[in-house]
Amino acid sequence: MSFTTRDYVVGPTDSLWGKDSPLPGGVNMQLLAGAEHTEGRFALVRQTITVEEVYRHVHDNEDESLYLTDGEITVSVGDKSYDMTPGTFIFLPRGIPHGIKPRTPTFSGLSVCSPGTHFQACMDELLAFTKDGNEVTMKALVEIQERHGIRNVSDEGQWYN
Repeated sequence: MSFTTRDYVVGPTDSLWGKDSPLPGGVNMQLLAGAEHTEGRFALVRQTITVEEVYRHVHDNEDESLYLTDGEITVSVGDKSYDMTPGTFIFLPRGIPHGIKPRTPTFSGLSVCSPGTHFQACMDELLAFTKDGNEVTMKALVEIQERHGIRNVSDEGQWYN
């Protein structure tokens, strides 16, 4: 199969999702490259996160990578932990539990999920859910993400605090 180029530009504060972010609270996500732009190969998200912790979870259908641009975090992957500062990259293989503990009040970075179809379908469903006037509770978040193969495996039973 050949790859068809579709040129486009997303500005420094823009998102293919528009002004909305699919996740509530202290998670601001901007879609830079969607599955429909990459023939499903990946989805690229710019994110700024202000939470106490992103609890351990597993992606069953995609690998995730994170490039940290601002802030400091500790990422747990399986039974290992990695301290990250700006400019650090980490690969998070599918099927391996991972979580993030910020060491600064806010952190920002670029996240790639590959393939991008499952992750983007999940985020699109969350956006539609909120646009329909629903509140994204932790229960709703867990249910929607599990439909797309993203499972919470934390003792807390929630995604972030």
